[in-house]
Amino acid sequence: RRKSFNDLHRLWWTLYKERNVLLTESARARRNGMRLKYPQRKAAVRKSMARIKQVLAERRKIYREQPVPELPEDDDAGEGAGGLAGLFGRGS
Repeated sequence: RRKSFNDLHRLWWTLYKERNVLLTESARARRNGMRLKYPQRKAAVRKSMARIKQVLAERRKIYREQPVPELPEDDDAGEGAGGLAGLFGRGS
């Protein structure tokens, strides 16, 4: 839960590629009437991907629950500190 978004993104794609490799190996083994050497790897990859999705869902929920800051009202268009001119230092 302490990883940055970029770290989680990189890890997600690494797991995604690993999942595809495992699915390919699984299909090849099934065609040849064999079993996978380590079948628990598929479950571990799936579980890790689910955990990453859980962390991102929690972060998304927290982000959406944050209050939106209100902008100051624009009383007189461009005059004084309340207008855009006041924000950019062009006030009277």
